[in-house]
Amino acid sequence: MDQFEKEMKSKAMQIIPEIQIGKNGLTESLVGELKHRFEKRSLIKIKVHPTFQADRARIAEKLALDCNARVIETKGNTIVLYNPKSKKTKEKQVIQQGRKPKRQNTTH
Repeated sequence: MDQFEKEMKSKAMQIIPEIQIGKNGLTESLVGELKHRFEKRSLIKIKVHPTFQADRARIAEKLALDCNARVIETKGNTIVLYNPKSKKTKEKQVIQQGRKPKRQNTTH
């Protein structure tokens, strides 16, 4: 385990699960919701309902592949994913480089 994974696991301990995988398993809407959440944050914790009978590691890999994310941890009924390309992460990198982030045009 590298230093990055240790840091992400530490951060993941402080957040609550945002998404729950229920008895219906991996649905298109669940993946869509996960992608939407990754637009706002880079680290997401997912809870897998105990009645959903499937290999947690396989579920994590499938979700990571679908969302261009990285599996940080699978432990019990919990999966932690990291997406370095999330909007929040991009803005943070720009700020660290001393530039202001570009504003999104939000006209309706």
